[in-house]
Amino acid sequence: MSESVALLATNIKQVGLDLGGKSAVERALHLLCSEYEDKLTEDDLDLVIDQLSKKENAVVFVGLSGKARDRWLSRICAVDLIDKEA
Repeated sequence: MSESVALLATNIKQVGLDLGGKSAVERALHLLCSEYEDKLTEDDLDLVIDQLSKKENAVVFVGLSGKARDRWLSRICAVDLIDKEA
């Protein structure tokens, strides 16, 4: 197993165990709204919400950060992020 996959697995386990009293789905939806609401169209936001309602997707989404989370959204949800600076 590659080092990055091992690190991700560790992060997912930690996230699954310590969500500050919130479920993975609740945490993922909160992150989505706080970090991506302005970077997605309304239709794309709806698509991502549907994907994050699945616990396994929510756990991965919360376990990732930055560019890795952006790539996950593009791959799994088939959405393009809006670049506000362009």
